[in-house]
Amino acid sequence: MYNYTVTRIACGAVFRLAFAAGTCVGGACGIILGLLESSAVGVLGGAFLGLTVGVATGVVALASAAVFNLLAPYLGGVAVRLEPVPAAPPAADAQPEQPEQPAGD
Repeated sequence: MYNYTVTRIACGAVFRLAFAAGTCVGGACGIILGLLESSAVGVLGGAFLGLTVGVATGVVALASAAVFNLLAPYLGGVAVRLEPVPAAPPAADAQPEQPEQPAGD
């Protein structure tokens, strides 16, 4: 039924992806907060909050990936089923190409 079983994932790639996503979303929210509350936080404070959210997200994702790598081999991994995409049927209004006829004498 399933043709692949995932038992390990790259922790570094998970950290980088989560760090980038957390920094982008947290940075945007932090800068908006900094613009709205400029007297309390400021724009640079909001950017720092975004960086902090990015690091925290990356560390949580790294810990989750490490736990997955420890437990997945014992639990049998995650079964993944990949099927090829069926070819699209030809369009009904498409005309078959006909070769050009040479001009006669």
